[in-house]
Amino acid sequence: MPVQNSKPPAPPELLKLIFCKCKGNCGAMCGCRKAGLKCSAVCFHCSGETCSNVMELSELINENDFDDEPPTLTPLPSPVFPLVFDSESQSNAEPQPGPSKRLRTK
Repeated sequence: MPVQNSKPPAPPELLKLIFCKCKGNCGAMCGCRKAGLKCSAVCFHCSGETCSNVMELSELINENDFDDEPPTLTPLPSPVFPLVFDSESQSNAEPQPGPSKRLRTK
């Protein structure tokens, strides 16, 4: 079930910039048209349905087209690291103690 929210989808300042409040036919002065957008359901008077700047049905269908098949993911090859052997470490089978951790004072 979708979660319903009582808050607006964006701050009013942003909505004023994007969505129009045309009272007529959303002509040349339409805020949406000036921004290069089609009117939508959030436009104040036309609701994206009753003006000359609505998205055509074919545009809506093309906008919502989805590929039936998901993209194929190709695994990347694992990196190959060269093995480096130290000749000293191979000849000594027993581990040697490391340097002293005590501070040497004279």
